[in-house]
Amino acid sequence: MWKIMLVEDESLLRKALRKTISGNPDYDVCYEAVNGISALEYLQSHKVDIIVSDIRMPAMDGLELIKRIHDMNISVKIIVLSGYSDFEYARHMLKYHAFSYLLKPIVPEELMETLGLACEEIRQQEKKKSILKSHTFQNFQKEGYVHFTNELPCSLLHSSRLTACCMDFEGTPEKEDLMQWQFELERSLYPCCCFWLDSYLYLVIDSSSPDRDLTETIVEVQLYFENQNIAIRMGVGLDVSSMMEISSSISQARQALHHYHQLPLHEIVYYQRISLLEANAGSSSYPLTGEKNLLSAVISLDEADLHPYIVSIQKHLEPQGTELIYQNLTELIFACKRELSQYNFVAEWENLYYSVRARDPWELILERLEKILTDCHLSLLTTRDSSSASMIIKARQYICQHATEPLTLDEVASYCYLSKSHFCKLFKSETGETFKSYLNQIRIDLAKELLKTTGMKSYEVAEAIGFDDASYFNELFKKKWGMTPNKYRKTKISQ
Repeated sequence: MWKIMLVEDESLLRKALRKTISGNPDYDVCYEAVNGISALEYLQSHKVDIIVSDIRMPAMDGLELIKRIHDMNISVKIIVLSGYSDFEYARHMLKYHAFSYLLKPIVPEELMETLGLACEEIRQQEKKKSILKSHTFQNFQKEGYVHFTNELPCSLLHSSRLTACCMDFEGTPEKEDLMQWQFELERSLYPCCCFWLDSYLYLVIDSSSPDRDLTETIVEVQLYFENQNIAIRMGVGLDVSSMMEISSSISQARQALHHYHQLPLHEIVYYQRISLLEANAGSSSYPLTGEKNLLSAVISLDEADLHPYIVSIQKHLEPQGTELIYQNLTELIFACKRELSQYNFVAEWENLYYSVRARDPWELILERLEKILTDCHLSLLTTRDSSSASMIIKARQYICQHATEPLTLDEVASYCYLSKSHFCKLFKSETGETFKSYLNQIRIDLAKELLKTTGMKSYEVAEAIGFDDASYFNELFKKKWGMTPNKYRKTKISQ
């Protein structure tokens, strides 16, 4: 039997709703609440399948109720009862995963049809969870400390883009520490899930959110452990389109982690990089360590002599056959181009590649590569400020000047001539915020001024300050100021 809660302050309407719903023997109206506070109190200690709620109620209205339910990750379907004047509110509530909304006056047949559809969606979700529990995560449950099977955020089940990360530690953590890490990471990076298995800590991230950049999220994890003086290594799998496929990304993240000491910059390892290398013939003879050391020196904040690193690569290549040498040179050139392209450094990479194809003397090709990388290194040294603080001041000024444009993390990091991960660490260290949260704060401040001084509609304000999604803007504004943009405008006008 499906348990249904009614949330409505008008007693006559509650009575009519109960009479309509109770006509179906499969439905049990388990509780009637007069406002959101009463409904939330009941939800915290009772299982409810479906909520039928009005929007306008005293003490706590329907909009606040659904937001609280969303933030508390309570699994329940919500059907909103809306008057025509509340239409935009009702649409906004769908962003918090309300199932549907019905316009007043309520048509009994329409209500019963919507309840039926909600029950069917619950069945499908439970079927998904059952499959996940019995197949995909069966080994996780048996062998590892896993707590998310029954607490998996609904948004992960519905996400169309998920990524798994695998973390390793110098020693074996205590179980109490693991529990604390899981709790704090899941809270700060929500929606995500975190679990321990086979001596690794895994993190599954929802990468589909417009407020979620994968590099920035990974840096957040790194900083979380760095602040506790805990050394970690991390591998990252490929994106998958559903939780049903996440095991493949988990496996890839673990495989990537095994190459940690071989890849450039010695920070994190993306499976995509591993798969490219392993697809090449003779990749086992490729000088990964030499590449790592060379590129680390190129982007170093201190002046470095690159010649010893080139000599090391040359000695690695010398014993190999001619074709293998040129294959490895090709991979090295493309690796340097990929890593340095983010700094907007102009180099004749194509000419270098054509020299390889023309089979020019490979020692001369290495000399030309050394010249290109040295020029890049010197260029980076001259364009960067010596102080990290001044570099971030420069970044903040750039963000303020371009906040209303479709600004990206890549663009700002490139402007500062820093890698994305290095920029994220510096920015968080100097400002205490991530790039995205800082940018959103500037945009919200601009929105306040537009709401107070113009008659622009909410979606027009969102577009003017750089948001493509008006609903996402409304969510951020409400989260920051505790009210919708329209309510904020009315409040300021009345003052």
